[in-house]
Amino acid sequence: AMTEPLEDASVSAVTAPMVYWPGGPGLGTLLRSGWMAAGTPYLAWAGVVTGQSMAFRRADLEAWDAAGLWERALFEDLALTGALAASGRRVAYVAGAMPASREPAALGALLAMTSRWMLGFRHHVPWVWWLGALLTGGRAALWAWAFSPLGSARGVAAVWAVDALALAGFFATYAALAGERPRAADGARAVLVAALAPLVHAVFLADYAV
Repeated sequence: AMTEPLEDASVSAVTAPMVYWPGGPGLGTLLRSGWMAAGTPYLAWAGVVTGQSMAFRRADLEAWDAAGLWERALFEDLALTGALAASGRRVAYVAGAMPASREPAALGALLAMTSRWMLGFRHHVPWVWWLGALLTGGRAALWAWAFSPLGSARGVAAVWAVDALALAGFFATYAALAGERPRAADGARAVLVAALAPLVHAVFLADYAV
C-alpha cells in the first residue's frame, strides 16, 4: 500500500502518520492523542512527510542529497518535506497504512516533544509554522473573547462544543480509515479527549510561545 502511489510520476513521497489512541487515563497521554488528532489533517493538507511511515524512490533521495540534508537536520522527515516543496513534487497520504500507538506519555515529555516539533517546522518548513501560528492565535483570541466581559456562558459552551466535535470527528475518521480498528476502550477515551479540547489547544499555544 505504501509504494503504490509512487507509480504516479508526480508523487515523490508516500507517508502514513501515527494514530495515537488514548491508551490510558494520564493527562499527558490524553493530550498527546488530541494534539495528534487535531494536527494530522493539517499535516496532510500541507503535504508534510511524517517520520512514522515513509516511502520514497531511491533516485529522488539521491537527487535531493538526503544524506547531506539529514546531517544538518533537526528532523529527517521535515527536511525531506522542505526538499519536496522546493521540487514541486507531491506527497501522498495512505490512511489505510497508518500505524497505531497506545503508548503512555508524561505531560512534561509531551510538552518537550511538541515544542521541539514546532521548532523543527519553523526551521524546515516555515510557511507551515506561520500558518499554524495564525490558526492557533485565532483560536486563542476566540477563547479569550468567550471568557471576556463581551462573551457569555453560551459563547464559552459554543466554542467548547465546536472544538470537541471537531476532535471527535477526527477520531471517527481515523477509526474508519486506519488499517487497525480501534478497541472499545479507545472510543470511550477519545470522547474524554474531545471534552479536553481547550487543553489540547492550550498545548498548541504553549508550543508556539516557546
